[in-house]
Amino acid sequence: MDLANDIRGYIDELIDPNADTAQALFKLENKANVDGLLAAELSTLLDLVFEPMVSSMVRNRLLKNCLIPRGDYFISPDVFLRVLGVIGAPEIYYKNGKQHKLKRFSLPTQQRILQWTISILPFFGLNVYSVPRRSLPILFGLLSYEFLRPYIVTLIIIATTSRADDIHKVNCKSVKHSFRKSALRSWHARLTSDLLQRFPLDPSLRLLALHISRSESPLNLHQIFRSNEIPPLKPSEVRIVADAPPVSRLKNTLNDECSQEILRIHHDLLQIYQQVERSAKKRKIDSQMTSRTDLLNQVLKGLQVPISSVYSVTTLISNLENINFINPSSVFAKTQSQNHKYRNLYVSLVLRTAGHTSHIHKKLSAALLHHVLADNSTYRDSGNHLIENFARYDTMSFFTSEMEMFMENSICRANGNMLYLNKQVYFIQYFYLAKTEVTLRSLSSIFACVDKLLVRNERNVQDSFPEFLSGLTMLLSRCVVTDVSGTDEILKSITQQLWDLIEKHRSILNLSCKLSFLMFMNHAVELVTQDSRSWSNPACLIPPPSLMFLLVSSVHPLIVSEALGLIAALKKIKLSEEDILKLAFKNTYVMDSINFVWRDMAFKHEQNTINQGMYLHPYFLQRMNGLDFFSNSNLILTKSVGSIVQNPAFAYISAELVWKLEDVEPGLTMRHPGPISEATVEKIQQDADVKWLGVSYQELKVSLLNHLDAMGFHGIADLLFTSLKPLVGQRTSTRNAL
Repeated sequence: MDLANDIRGYIDELIDPNADTAQALFKLENKANVDGLLAAELSTLLDLVFEPMVSSMVRNRLLKNCLIPRGDYFISPDVFLRVLGVIGAPEIYYKNGKQHKLKRFSLPTQQRILQWTISILPFFGLNVYSVPRRSLPILFGLLSYEFLRPYIVTLIIIATTSRADDIHKVNCKSVKHSFRKSALRSWHARLTSDLLQRFPLDPSLRLLALHISRSESPLNLHQIFRSNEIPPLKPSEVRIVADAPPVSRLKNTLNDECSQEILRIHHDLLQIYQQVERSAKKRKIDSQMTSRTDLLNQVLKGLQVPISSVYSVTTLISNLENINFINPSSVFAKTQSQNHKYRNLYVSLVLRTAGHTSHIHKKLSAALLHHVLADNSTYRDSGNHLIENFARYDTMSFFTSEMEMFMENSICRANGNMLYLNKQVYFIQYFYLAKTEVTLRSLSSIFACVDKLLVRNERNVQDSFPEFLSGLTMLLSRCVVTDVSGTDEILKSITQQLWDLIEKHRSILNLSCKLSFLMFMNHAVELVTQDSRSWSNPACLIPPPSLMFLLVSSVHPLIVSEALGLIAALKKIKLSEEDILKLAFKNTYVMDSINFVWRDMAFKHEQNTINQGMYLHPYFLQRMNGLDFFSNSNLILTKSVGSIVQNPAFAYISAELVWKLEDVEPGLTMRHPGPISEATVEKIQQDADVKWLGVSYQELKVSLLNHLDAMGFHGIADLLFTSLKPLVGQRTSTRNAL
């Protein structure tokens, strides 16, 4: 089998789904690197590369190791156009009245395709200049894609450099027309200038701007780029994407005119790169350009890596000095990029290396103030947690002054905007670097503003209050996780001010606010009870009786259950002997709640005991017992009004559960007419002519309690199953009890 048939066979193995792809790639790589590919073979492999169904592994291996022209022919210009055809972002188009999506390769794959194209430019022959020139409108259009700019700028420089003009004039027989004119147009310069204003830190755009401003053109394009409009370029940022082409073996293996032409073009391209390098050493462009514009003062180095192509820590670390971070504002974008966490990690590493003096710190500071901390910012990070990702690597430690200004000086500018106050609450968790008294002062100011908004009856306060509580929850979590000194004082300050605010503005507690409040309380109690540190003020988590029993006596089943779950959690808090009042509150909450929902002893009041009747006045309890719906019928009694079978929050749910039990009971002769009570159940059980559920009143309640637990009302089950000895071991739910 000759060489051509060998390579053809390997290609057939790649196409064959039953063949060993890895082995075929290995053989093809060896042959291609030694002998190169014929035109037909290169065309076939390019078809595979551009085939969407081909795996990324095969495509990347082909681009990296296999697409090596033999050197005895020139590559068709169509290949360059095919490359441009697969570059860009996905597009939506309509055909025959239907919407279609034009998919594109992944960003790294597009970069590899462009990198391969640049590396084999000498094999295009003289078309290496004419084809990119004809494609300049497409190339300049592709500059809007950040991840392509280093490669596109390289192609534009090759197509528009004056050295390319000279080469064309020498090598072409006819030099009458287009080669006597500059390939650059005024709109090229304006487009580059506009992009540079949007992305001032992009080294590729700055390099292109300097290249255009130095070009020999009768249009005086340098006037579009004033010296103060081109941001400074660091030497390490000046990169042209130009890998060494696979032409070394042509010097020894091929001696025909084609191979010699390829070598000449390779030499000419090197001269173009060197021309760009030499232009960096010029002191000025012309009389209208100052030396401040001439910033390219280092020999061009290797491949520049855009941040958009970094998708692993290994890639980030190995290319740290070569990474091109174009737009610092992207770390605060509401639509996150796919490699957002690596952008944040890169920012952290750069700040740790360069500190507050770096340009990226200044840009990030401006972006933070504009996108996040500004008064008119619509940024709401609690929904997308972008600032949390930004601060994950302790990045906020470099922006202490910005946070101090935001927390201390901006609080007075809330102007009735509860959303702005919520943003401040959320950002306090990144302000623990300051002293505790500063955080406490900020919290006091925020609570004072919320109080003023409630006094003015602002409409948005109640709707935004759940988010306010969510911010307080995250603040406490961050303090505990990071072991902030003064967490005890912060917890005490939050709870005390929260109690006072709710006691003063009870109307704020709608359903959503009640649920958010209970979530905050349960989370705070969990932090205190599970943290190993010694808390000096755990008693601050005991709510006042009026608030606690307001939640326990709610008519919403979830509120009641979560309130009882909070009481069950409060049992685990260890109080000192000095907290006599809070200890009495805690014990009374447990006893009165159990009396209310289980023992049919609601509002039981006994002096000098923990049975305090929810701290209602005895005279009020006496008057309540005399109300018509309690005194005119024995169906509903004051003592059983809170039971899970009569409680307004659970009565209908319990009734439905009883109906289901009755439906599956064989031989049932009657249904309970309701309301269910101990007396009615006992009466039915004593009637020999009636067959009902074969359970007692207590057994029925245990069954209902387990059903409620299975339905998600875990709070009521947590309290009752862990507080009553008769219920020990009767919980059937798989959920772990407290």
